[in-house]
Amino acid sequence: MYYWLLGGICISYFLYHPKYTAPFEHRPNTIYAITALWFACECMNLDAHIRLKNLRPPGTKKRGIPRGQLFEFVSCANYFWEICAWFW
Repeated sequence: MYYWLLGGICISYFLYHPKYTAPFEHRPNTIYAITALWFACECMNLDAHIRLKNLRPPGTKKRGIPRGQLFEFVSCANYFWEICAWFW
């Protein structure tokens, strides 16, 4: 409840202010670039999920260690790409 109330107040003040101007109103290429970055991060997130799904062969109890993509550098590449996608 606290989150929604505080978030609603903070967002609505700027959104309904009389001098509000839309961000990137005269720069549609910026919106296209941000959308492309978001889509690329979501595709990488999907790839990370597929890699995690394929770690255990069907019918076995063997556990594998994820390799490739960003798994060599971070523990949870799927969370990394999710965070990158939503911070754009």
